[in-house]
Amino acid sequence: MRDEDFEVFIDEVGEADASVSVPADAIEAGKGKLPDQLLAYWQAEGWSSYAKGLFWTVNPEPKAKEADDRDFEVRTFFSARDAADGDLKDEGKRPLFQRALRELGPLASDEIYGFEPPLVAGGRLVLENLRKVKLEPHLRILRQLSLPRIPFSGADVEGLLQGR
Repeated sequence: MRDEDFEVFIDEVGEADASVSVPADAIEAGKGKLPDQLLAYWQAEGWSSYAKGLFWTVNPEPKAKEADDRDFEVRTFFSARDAADGDLKDEGKRPLFQRALRELGPLASDEIYGFEPPLVAGGRLVLENLRKVKLEPHLRILRQLSLPRIPFSGADVEGLLQGR
């Protein structure tokens, strides 16, 4: 049964358009490392794509050493989502996601739209520079170029990377 926060999210962005059941061992591996609420969403909803790939619930391969009780933050993330929140704007302040979806096609669960050249390396924030790329290698390359930022979270990214 969905909680009120997740219902708000579904009302805004719609039902999942792709979903994979989360293996029990992944739920078990996340216990104590990830928020209980996120694990509950995984168990009920699976790893899923919403709004044709604009939002995803995926396996982050948890590496944190200690659990923070961040259930409130997880609920807040889902209840406060507006589809426009996740859509990066180009240099002309126009949303990119739907245009990228039309130009490049839908994303698989292991893909993202990435800028080439990367924005951190001087690439321009324009549709023409977006490519469909494999998630993990692309993020590894970006990590070598710059410390990642997690939008809207205020998270200590360096601490997360260090397992703190």
